[in-house]
Amino acid sequence: MKYPFTLPDNVYPINKPSRTPYGRHLGVYYFGFSKSTSYMGLAWSDKLLASRTSKALHGGVITALMDEAFGGASIAQIGKVTSMATIDLRIDYARPAIAGEDLFCIAECYRQTKRVCFVKGQVFQNDPDKPIAFGTGTFMIGAYTRPKDKSGAQHAWA
Repeated sequence: MKYPFTLPDNVYPINKPSRTPYGRHLGVYYFGFSKSTSYMGLAWSDKLLASRTSKALHGGVITALMDEAFGGASIAQIGKVTSMATIDLRIDYARPAIAGEDLFCIAECYRQTKRVCFVKGQVFQNDPDKPIAFGTGTFMIGAYTRPKDKSGAQHAWA
């Protein structure tokens, strides 16, 4: 799978399948990252349809692509690979996906606090000016790391 447009100069190209098991199962692909933005895609497959008789893409596929791209933008923003957990994810569907065409997502982390990243983005097919869906999300940084007490010791119960 190839990104159909020229990536901006500040984007580090990746060109690898997803690093998460679910992302790999769906076919999510990483194209590149900048300081706070991720560029990802998903090759069209009939296994992503809502039903055997419909040519409509299952909405959960768009949600999964956005969730992974938003997490990727969060990791790009903080500058190191760490666990991320989705706190909130909101998606507005603007139009149906065209059967047979690949999907792409651009996500940007626009604010970061000590423990939370705030992200926005969109999914599109052949034209980024005609999005299929828009979304926003919040992600917890280091969600699966054990908390430390004031002495610096990690708790076994966490």
